Formats: sequence, C-alpha cells, structure tokens
Amino acid sequence: MEIVNSCEKINGGCSHHCEHTTNGPLCSCNHGYQLALDRKTCVDSDECLSGGACCRHFCRNYPGGYECSCRAGHRLNPDGCGCDDVDECLAETSGCEHDCVNTLGTYECFCELGFRLDQDQHSCISLYGEMEDEEAEEEDEDEQLEVHRLPDLLFRKVPQLLQYTAALHSRYVSDEDDRDGGDREVEIQRGRRGELRLSSSIVCLDGSFGDDCSVSCEDCDHGVCSENRDRCECEAGWTGIICNKMCSQGTYGPACNSLCRCQNGGSCDPVTGKCVCPPGVQGLLCEDGCPRGHFGMHCRRKCNCPNNGHCHRLYGGCLCSPGLYGRLCHLCEYQ
Repeated sequence: MEIVNSCEKINGGCSHHCEHTTNGPLCSCNHGYQLALDRKTCVDSDECLSGGACCRHFCRNYPGGYECSCRAGHRLNPDGCGCDDVDECLAETSGCEHDCVNTLGTYECFCELGFRLDQDQHSCISLYGEMEDEEAEEEDEDEQLEVHRLPDLLFRKVPQLLQYTAALHSRYVSDEDDRDGGDREVEIQRGRRGELRLSSSIVCLDGSFGDDCSVSCEDCDHGVCSENRDRCECEAGWTGIICNKMCSQGTYGPACNSLCRCQNGGSCDPVTGKCVCPPGVQGLLCEDGCPRGHFGMHCRRKCNCPNNGHCHRLYGGCLCSPGLYGRLCHLCEYQ
C-alpha cells in the first residue's frame, strides 16, 4: 500500500510548516505566529497586547515578533527586555554648572553654597551678587567694611562665601551715636565680635524652600503644601522636594518608606505595593510558577502541546516527556 504524503500538495494547506501524520497534515507556525481556528492559517501573535512580551517599559508589535523600547533617561538592556538607567552625570552630558546628582531615569543639578539654581535648572546664580574686583578688594580691605544689618546683629562679609564676622548690636542707633559719627557702633563691633559660620543651614524667604530656595508651594507636583508652606507633602508613591519622582524600584507607599516583598523578579506598584509579576510566575508575591499547561504573563496563555504535555513557563515551547520529541512532542522515538 502506497503512503501518500499529506503535505506534498500545496503544503497540506498550511501557511507555514506542515508535518505528515497518519491523521493528515499537522500545521505549525513560525515564532511570533499562532494557528487560527482552522488549524492551518498562521496569524500574527500580538505579544504586546496579550502580555506575552518581556518588555519593561514600552512594547511595539510587528508581524512575527515585537520590539522593546525604554523611557527617556534609560537604555535597552542587552537582553532586549529590561531598561537600564543612563547616568547623565557620569557621561558629562547633563550641562550642570556646579554639581550633578543622577536619579532613576533623569538627573538634577545643584549649586554650591552661596548660589541658587537659575530658571534653566542648570546654571547657578550667586545669592550675594558678583564679587568685587581683586584690586578693589585689596584697596578697601582695611579701609571699609561691608556691613549688613539684621535685628541685633551686625555682619561683615569676608571673602569666603557664607562665612561672616558678626557682632551683637541693636539695629537702632541713638541720637548720641549720630552726633558722635557712629564711633560707639564701631567700638561695640570691635569689642564683641565673633565668628558665625553658616556651613549647612540656609534660611529661605518669601515662601520658598529647597536646598537653594528655588522652589515654592506652586511647584508641588504630586502632593500638597505643608501647613507652614515650607515643604511639599507627597502622595503615596511619590518623593522628591516637589514630589516629582516616583518611588525607586523596591520601595512604595507614603514617603516611599515601605519595602517591596515581591519575589522572582517581580516589581511592586509604587502606590499600593501590589506585585506585578514577570512572565512565567504568579501569586500575591510572585512566588509561584505557572501551573502545568499554562505560560506567559499572568500565566493566562495555554500551552499548545498535545497529550497533556507541559511547556516552558516563559516562552511556551513544549517540554517533551521521555520517548517523545518534535516541536509539539508528537513524535515517538520507537515508532
């Protein structure tokens, strides 16, 4: 009896691959495609829509596959799925005039003490105006003091920023002092002066706050202003001076003070802490692998393996039992 190859004529009606069996042609598809209901036609499998893609940030589907991409401030990991933070400070592409601090997905510029950040968020402006020319400073150093009056204090600016010589003194001058030409004021200053060093404390005015007094309540992004209008109180899942940064990976909740407990590469929602599991695992803490016969994101995709076979929990490839082989484990070694 002559055996007729059921795949010989028009590929058995299969769009892609055909394997001859005793029951007729067995169709299969290239990677990125799946069989339609007629079990012969191959249609594109939208991994982005189905959740089968491994992309960390963005996913773009195309016929036969998909492509991952990342948010600004990140670059695609060599595995083609994950996204790695770009350290703009290390790459010297930030444009910060003074100091640069890298954060997840972006960076921030900061100024040295005595300066504040300009509106371009990169340049630094002196809080005390430009320093006098060196020649003028040498000429006036012993002859004239630059004195700033505050309640009960006299401040004499010295060349180093934010270091002053201070003398306790009332801001009010009596008529007698005026008649004496201010000699009494100078005498008190010389007799009771001391050093006042402002190395880390900055007092912001006019409702401003922050390291360089450059932000105010109107800048609070995902939060509200405090009762004293001196800081932003962030919503759960947000942090930063103006509440514009999401909790870093591994933290969540108010002030990002709670630690995620997700396992097996799972990440947690920055607000609620609920675990988001990668393909192939499930459970409240992503602690369980997909049950037999299922794979992919949320373990929702069913394996296409006959004979109650099971598949790889990530990619869905059939894992054959001893004695079976083939793409669908449908061939027996001892036939």
